[in-house]
Amino acid sequence: MQTTMEAVYEHGVLRPLQALPLAEGSRVEVIVTLTEPTRENRTPAENVQAMLQSYYKYIYLTNKFEVFHHL
Repeated sequence: MQTTMEAVYEHGVLRPLQALPLAEGSRVEVIVTLTEPTRENRTPAENVQAMLQSYYKYIYLTNKFEVFHHL
């Protein structure tokens, strides 16, 4: 069986946010992907958006529009 679910890490233990269809004491393999906000309390998608906004602002302020002619 393979499933994806959210969990919260509290006091050294991962606590699933929904019930698992497992027998008590079952051993499982866990792969962890962080979904909490990252730098400056932003999600990864928000960080990418902020980076692109900074890049476009730089291009606008420095008049380096020729970058787009190569796309």
